[in-house]
Amino acid sequence: MSNPTFNSAHDEAYNVPKEARPHLYHSIKSCGPGDLHVVANATTFTLLTPDGAVYTYGDPRYPRCLGRPPNHNSSNPSGFEEIEYLSHTPCRKIASAGWMTGALSNDGELFIWGQSEPGVDKAIAALNPSSANGEEEEDEADEFVKVVKVTVDGADATVTDFGIGTGHLVVVARVEEDGEVVKRAVLACGQGESGQLGIGGRPEFVGNLMEIEALRDMDVTGVMCGGRSSFLAVNLMR
Repeated sequence: MSNPTFNSAHDEAYNVPKEARPHLYHSIKSCGPGDLHVVANATTFTLLTPDGAVYTYGDPRYPRCLGRPPNHNSSNPSGFEEIEYLSHTPCRKIASAGWMTGALSNDGELFIWGQSEPGVDKAIAALNPSSANGEEEEDEADEFVKVVKVTVDGADATVTDFGIGTGHLVVVARVEEDGEVVKRAVLACGQGESGQLGIGGRPEFVGNLMEIEALRDMDVTGVMCGGRSSFLAVNLMR
């Protein structure tokens, strides 16, 4: 399969703003089959380029779901635009469902943006960090994109994978010391009425990330969420 080719007519048809075209055009032209990753939710499309840049396109009435302010100064306010907060943070995975989207950086830091489903009056703490401790760290505060703080037994953890469902988040994390993995954990939060959190029972809602105890120290190699379900791949040979 040959690499995709694009031109100005394509850019205009797909509402790519002129100021974003040089970088996006170069990234798309240089990618091979399967290198370009696009996900979608209720209001937004999110695109991850081969060099780790994250772009969003969607309904400008929901800027929190875009992860950036809509460009009202453009003749094309809902076109693909890069999320400025992540412009210096190369990412390797994106996931999206419902009204939320997330991105995982090459360094294992997880970012999330969006909102709860309409009709749900609770939000996961990661979308509103100030609700958890009463204040946000100013150097990490952003109006749209939030850093997901992940800890295991009180120790800061590196995120290796994550999944997003219609109203829930699942995170795979590990703690390292001197280059060795000393703890592994899977955590989840959000809507749980269908058992999608895996923490036991069917809690209506869990605001903060809670560990799935049954998976402690398992080598989870991948996670994907359906609307109200979660799927994990585990390495049983470790």
